[in-house]
Amino acid sequence: MSISASAIPVTYDRRQLPNGLRVVASQLRDTRAASARVFLDGGSRAEPADLAGVAHFLEHAVFKGTERWPTAKELGLATERVGGAADAFTDKDHAGFIVHGPADYLRLFLDVLADLLVRPLLEPAELERERDVIAEELRACRDDSDDMAKTALENALWPKHPLGREILGTARTIRSMTRDDLNAYRAGWYTPRAAVVAVASCLPTEDVFAAVEQAFGGWRGEAPPGWRPAPPPPPGPVLQVQSRRAEQVRFRIGFPVPARPDARRYALDILTTSLAGPATSRLELSLREELALVYDVSASLEQYEDTGLMSLAAGVATDKVNQALRAIVDELRSLREGMPPDEVERVKDYLTGRWLCAEGTDFHASFAGRDEQVFGKPSTVDEEIARLRAVGIDELRELAGEVFRPERLFFSVVGPYRHTSALDRLLGEL
Repeated sequence: MSISASAIPVTYDRRQLPNGLRVVASQLRDTRAASARVFLDGGSRAEPADLAGVAHFLEHAVFKGTERWPTAKELGLATERVGGAADAFTDKDHAGFIVHGPADYLRLFLDVLADLLVRPLLEPAELERERDVIAEELRACRDDSDDMAKTALENALWPKHPLGREILGTARTIRSMTRDDLNAYRAGWYTPRAAVVAVASCLPTEDVFAAVEQAFGGWRGEAPPGWRPAPPPPPGPVLQVQSRRAEQVRFRIGFPVPARPDARRYALDILTTSLAGPATSRLELSLREELALVYDVSASLEQYEDTGLMSLAAGVATDKVNQALRAIVDELRSLREGMPPDEVERVKDYLTGRWLCAEGTDFHASFAGRDEQVFGKPSTVDEEIARLRAVGIDELRELAGEVFRPERLFFSVVGPYRHTSALDRLLGEL
């Protein structure tokens, strides 16, 4: 028996402050929580090569103290004493700062975010301590074969470009990073004209706009400097093999895909999800359930304003690599022939359910803020589901035929594995 549930669709109100800062707010029912997010243009693709990792270093450094909360402990207690939590992240093309907690303390949360972005202290002694923390993070990445395979894949697709680099930077660049370097990056990219503040809470949106203006109205800065366009991918297939002692071989297969503004991003979501993710996806069923070759297999889709990458990742025993690749190649060739209608509907149902189950304050702050940053106006969950549902079988077949070609294939493997002619033949059969 199915139960029909109805809810009032969430909408987003938008405003731009005189300093250029864009603000998006949504009022949710039946919650006493609030989530506030700041999205900043930039990220690691905005870095020069000699300052690789500066965006991530700065994300860490601002949490060491601000004018109002001079130490990391005081800054942490500002949110934690009321049950809130602050966090941040750096991605290839943007950075984000987040505070989530009781809605009664939204003004405090916004003040914390504003102090992090506008008034960090960046004390030299604290920077030295954080430099050591990031060095440990870099060492952890070098111990992670999957992370190494991912970075190698990106470097092969975007050679000599920031998109092909590790977000954390390198041991050399982190050692040489100065306070002036951090402040120079902050001056260029931590600016209201390159930022979006998004808030989802139970509070009226007019009250939210007033609170954001009070916290961020004095923020000043020019337009961001911009970044270098991504180069066209080299012709494939491109193979990267890094031999290292390990219990398992980790590999990734990747394909360049249309950039984020391309309307086929909904079809790409369906193709990616059909391959891996749900327990009933193609590679979960073939590699794990039927062949028992892997413990985990995953698919990811990364899209930027000018390029994109779909990749499949798995870890297998050394003598099972070619068998696993054979199964993946077979599934990719099958997708080029077309997806059965029942599978298409099943994947659409799955993605629709994921959208609906995700709804909450942090989801809506993230969804609306990122949409505002990327597309200039947030969509709604209902609109996204409608566009997903509108994808046809012919569009999926045509896109799979365009993407899954041997001349567009990038492959990286890390572990106790040798590059053989059998591997070349196998990947060429796609």
